Amino acid sequence: MAEQKIQYDVGDFEGPLDLLLSLIQSRQVDIYEVPISDLIDQYLATIDKWERDQMEISSEFIVMASRLIKIKSARLLPSSQEETEERTDDEALLLKQLDVYRQVKNASRFIEKCYQNNSGSFYRDPLYLPALSQTDANAKLKLDRKKLGRTYTALMHRYQASHTYKPMPEFPRDSYTVQTQEAVISHYMSKFHKIPFRKVIRKGETSEITTSFFAVLELYKNNVIDVLQKRNFSEMTLIERKEDDPKQDED
Repeated sequence: MAEQKIQYDVGDFEGPLDLLLSLIQSRQVDIYEVPISDLIDQYLATIDKWERDQMEISSEFIVMASRLIKIKSARLLPSSQEETEERTDDEALLLKQLDVYRQVKNASRFIEKCYQNNSGSFYRDPLYLPALSQTDANAKLKLDRKKLGRTYTALMHRYQASHTYKPMPEFPRDSYTVQTQEAVISHYMSKFHKIPFRKVIRKGETSEITTSFFAVLELYKNNVIDVLQKRNFSEMTLIERKEDDPKQDED
């Protein structure tokens, strides 16, 4: 009886090894028993049919076809003992890769089946109860009522503590404001008329430095002080501005 031809679609296979494995399984023989020449011919014929049907073939299938053509060419051409051993190694490596791929694919199918069978199941945590011997199975349970009551009360307190709304802790408010730092700078200006910026920093806290800088910007915008700086990142000098005095040019 003539061997029935099997029709394939390139979209049915995850890669070239998947196609080779399907060709082997269609023969219902072991991977290491299939004639390598027949396997190569079937693979190349499948690729050729896909191309004739104008199917989009990914590069990995073409790479495998080149590899198989190399093996087949080595079989047809006369070769030395060293070349024959190399060809045999190539064939053995290919069959080994197919065998590993078959095992991985079978394992993935098993895992997928387990997932489908158990994905809708829910399990409860195991109950750790003291084991009772056969002689104590029907014995009356002896309980200390006071101890049981204390245990129940402790559990209820623990439950309430974990399910009671707890307000967020209040963070301390920043003690520095732009208005207070403006007052500090104005106080220094009335006494010294010209001071470096560092003089208005008393505690050196980050919030004090930041707020004081914003206070300087605000005073400058309101024409209360001038700010001089000889170069980038150098010390700033604060100068009191007299009424009707024009802005002083920076050095």
